[in-house]
Amino acid sequence: DQSNVSNLYCLAIVNRRDLLCLRSLNDENLDLLQNIHNQGCSVLLDKYGVTADKLIVHIHYLPTFWHLHVHFLHVDLALSAGVTSKAHNLRDCIENIRLLPNYYQVKPMEIR
Repeated sequence: DQSNVSNLYCLAIVNRRDLLCLRSLNDENLDLLQNIHNQGCSVLLDKYGVTADKLIVHIHYLPTFWHLHVHFLHVDLALSAGVTSKAHNLRDCIENIRLLPNYYQVKPMEIR
């Protein structure tokens, strides 16, 4: 429903088949992740007029399907639906990998 952007929920699905989930990510993927964030926010601004500060951008772990994808949703929808504990903010993911290139291979993560 393009008339009610507060219900906006989009997915960016990565073309690469070797990236299955958050645990697949390392420093070799930083440009890809940054591009997904920047291009996703840009497209949603152009198409729906939603600015980046009104978007929640995250990756689920465990994912709903085993092919890396990134969720973009309007902050109002996130607040009403409740972003789950499975959600890992994409900006935080990028920063974690910058701090430790294999962060998601070594970090203990609770499965929910």
